[in-house]
Amino acid sequence: LFTQRRRATLHGYHRGFYLYSNINRGTLDKPGLVLGLDRGGCCHGVAFRIPAADIETELRMLWRREMLTGAYLPRWLSIRLPETADHQPHQVKALAFVMNRHHAGYAGRLSDTIVVSHLRDASGLYGPAREYLQHTLEGLLKDGLQDPYLARLWAQLQSENK
Repeated sequence: LFTQRRRATLHGYHRGFYLYSNINRGTLDKPGLVLGLDRGGCCHGVAFRIPAADIETELRMLWRREMLTGAYLPRWLSIRLPETADHQPHQVKALAFVMNRHHAGYAGRLSDTIVVSHLRDASGLYGPAREYLQHTLEGLLKDGLQDPYLARLWAQLQSENK
């Protein structure tokens, strides 16, 4: 439940396939990969405003989803929102979940070839890993956001099907 969603930019972190998924998007035999924020670079995404009255309930659900395995670390980070009516960019603190590099499932930086092979071959409880990439791209595009890295991986997956 949120009252506002806005495009946002996070400096100091970037989006990448850094977490092996042995249940939701893969299996132990064929692990998938899911996205995480890792140090360095810049990431464009969406920030959600949660009403104060709902914060406890919403954070509890978010914690259950994101913090169950310890793969992510919660961090209050400074994000930049688009210009307001006074034409000034707006800086706010936002809760983000960043990669825990000490987690057993942390994949580190993998080549596109390895990432694509995991996305192509893996499927778990939530469906194929390739659908996870597709839905992420579609969600970003719906908000007017382009991610060249994700688009490149998707193009490589698509070219394999021809």
